Amino acid sequence: CNGNYNEPIRPKLTGEEKFNGKISHSQQYRSPESFTGQKVLVIGGGPSAVDLVQQISFVAQHVVISYHTKTTSTMEFRSNVSRKPDVLRIKDGEEIEFVDNSCDSFDSIIYCTGYKCSFPFLDGSCGVTVDDDNIVRPLYKQVINIEKPTMCFIGIPIYGCAFQLFDLQARFFCKYLTGAKSLPSPEEMRADTEKMMKSHWAKGYTKRQTHFLGPEQQSYYDDLATTADIKSVAPLFSKLYIEALNRFYNDFQNFREDRYKIIDDESYVREQ
Repeated sequence: CNGNYNEPIRPKLTGEEKFNGKISHSQQYRSPESFTGQKVLVIGGGPSAVDLVQQISFVAQHVVISYHTKTTSTMEFRSNVSRKPDVLRIKDGEEIEFVDNSCDSFDSIIYCTGYKCSFPFLDGSCGVTVDDDNIVRPLYKQVINIEKPTMCFIGIPIYGCAFQLFDLQARFFCKYLTGAKSLPSPEEMRADTEKMMKSHWAKGYTKRQTHFLGPEQQSYYDDLATTADIKSVAPLFSKLYIEALNRFYNDFQNFREDRYKIIDDESYVREQ
C-alpha cells in the first residue's frame, strides 16, 4: 500500500543553495497558517498547486503561482495571487528570476511537482522497473506483471475514478489468478503494452503521462472488461469525473458546492 503519492519529485532550482527562506514540497503541507504574512512562490500547475494557492492566499501577503500548463491560465484566484512562467534561477537570498526575465522576492517556495512511483520493497528479481518518465514496466493492461504474472499492481493509472478503478482491476486480475481466463503469451502481452503506450502518446500525451487516464478512462475500463469478460465501470462515473474536472478549472471558487443527482448508469444532472 505504498500509493502513487509517497515519493515526491523534487527538482533543484539553479542557485537553490542561496535561498534564505523555507523550501518544501506539497507532500509536507498541512495548513496555511505557517505562511501568514509571507510572500509565497508555488511551483506547479496541477490540482495540488491551485488548491494550495487558494488556501494560502487567505493568510499570505502575496502568492505567485509559476506554471506552464494551459488550463491553469484560465483559473480565477484571489486578488493577492499573480501568475509567473517557469523559474529561471534563484539570484540571491530572496530574489528569484523567471524565464521572462522578471524578478521577485519570496519568503517561501513550495514545490507542487508531483510524485514518482516507487516500490522499494520489491526485489530486483520481480523484474519491475520505474523509468525517468515514471513509467512502470512491464505491466499487462497496467495491472499484471508480465515477468511474474501472479503479481499485480492495483491503482497505477491516475486521473480516473479511483475506487471504481481499483475494483475493476482487482476483478480483472482475479479472472486470471483463478484460472477462469488464460493470459496471452509474454510476447503478446509485451506487444499489447507497447501498442497501448504508443497509441496514448499519439493522442498528445507525453511519456510522463503514460499512466494518465482522464478523458481516456472509459476506454481503459471497457478494454479491461472486454479482455477479462467482466462488467465494466458504468459510464456515469467517467462523465461525472470529466464534469467535475471542468468545473474545477472553470469555476474554482465554487465547484465544491456542486451537487449532482444520479439518473441511471449513463446520466446525471447537476442541481442548480
